[in-house]
Amino acid sequence: MTSNKARTILMDMVDTKITTIKAKCRRNKRFFQFFTAGSIILSASITVVVGLEWPNHAAIQKNIALIMGVSLTLINGWVAIFDFKKLWMRQKNTLFGLYLIDNELKILTDSDEDKLRVKELFNAYQAVWEKDGSEWANIFSSDIESSKITQNIKELQS
Repeated sequence: MTSNKARTILMDMVDTKITTIKAKCRRNKRFFQFFTAGSIILSASITVVVGLEWPNHAAIQKNIALIMGVSLTLINGWVAIFDFKKLWMRQKNTLFGLYLIDNELKILTDSDEDKLRVKELFNAYQAVWEKDGSEWANIFSSDIESSKITQNIKELQS
């Protein structure tokens, strides 16, 4: 395989992954912002509803606070399970690594020195994915430390 072809293939691989991860990163950032804002708004609203004195509407007030409390619990539970901030930050890290590789690939030529650099960049590309996978495993294993799946991941890493 010639270096130019290898460089083109690697550029296509990197571009495809950048496009995919950029969309996922943006989506997880929006989820994180939405759920965080929702949690803050619900918390403040519950405080206001409970703090107001409506003697004639105490039952309605209690029910509104109850519904808001349940909604807040569901939102915080969802965030605890999926941890969109960690996902977003992990994907952002991966995206930055891919951008570095992409930028360097764009300035390479067909010189002998650059042919070797394409191989090094492919190794860097694989290292970005390896790091991404191990970060995912760390996020996953922090939630279920005693799981057999976590044990298998750790065995594969050693």
